[in-house]
Amino acid sequence: KQTVQAKRKEQMLMDYPGLIMKFTLLVQAGLTARKAFQKIALDYGKKENGKERAAYEEIRTTCYEMDSGISEAEAYRRFGERCGQVKYKTLATLLIQNLQKGSRHLSDLLEKESVEAWEERKRKARVLGEAAATKLLLPMVLMLLVVMAVEDAVGVVEIILILVVLISLVVIFKEQLTALVKKILAKITKQSNAI
Repeated sequence: KQTVQAKRKEQMLMDYPGLIMKFTLLVQAGLTARKAFQKIALDYGKKENGKERAAYEEIRTTCYEMDSGISEAEAYRRFGERCGQVKYKTLATLLIQNLQKGSRHLSDLLEKESVEAWEERKRKARVLGEAAATKLLLPMVLMLLVVMAVEDAVGVVEIILILVVLISLVVIFKEQLTALVKKILAKITKQSNAI
């Protein structure tokens, strides 16, 4: 159960930037928040390929609640609570405030939230890339230790060669890591442009 909840949380965090970007574009195009939610739920239903996306399922549930007579503000509040994450609660709060106060600056607030979400996702992609390099380095060091344990004695020249190899591996992985992060960021940008 713990891993299912952790995967759901991670999936929702990864979906948030795309979701908020799409929502922001729809609101800026003139749709009300309710209509934007309905459009996102409808689009999700059309391209459903058997893989459930928790955030989109929660939007779908929110639309069902509004259609069944629950007030829009209450539906948004429940949405934030069901999602259980700060980002989604912030979105719900923005929407409720918009309903209560009629904020003229909703699209500006949503755009700011969208930019922050994409920056956070880029930062997370960098961290994941760095973690991948660290994970690759550990097995190599362990293999090196096994080789050194088999040898009776390790000379100064061998230690220097080992250090050179390790430094070379770090440099190689750094270049590959940089390329990987750039590829991930390019894919994120491409997906955001598609939205």
